[in-house]
Amino acid sequence: MVGYALNEIVVLHCVNAFDAGGSMTIHAFGAYFGLTVSLILSHKIAPVSKPESNYISNIVAMIGTLFLWLFWPSFNFAAFA
Repeated sequence: MVGYALNEIVVLHCVNAFDAGGSMTIHAFGAYFGLTVSLILSHKIAPVSKPESNYISNIVAMIGTLFLWLFWPSFNFAAFA
């Protein structure tokens, strides 16, 4: 809760972003929390082999990203607010 409250203060008061539904704040918190947890766990659990990429999964990820950017414009609004 402390991390989310600090993130909300930064987004709403320091950046002066308009977040009507609170989705930008909670998604930014989730992203930073996930990055922090993966950074901490990556030092404790070393991978056995390198991850391999698949062409099909890369294409599906790109299409999903384009779909979100085209059909969910509230993510684009944050850059222009």
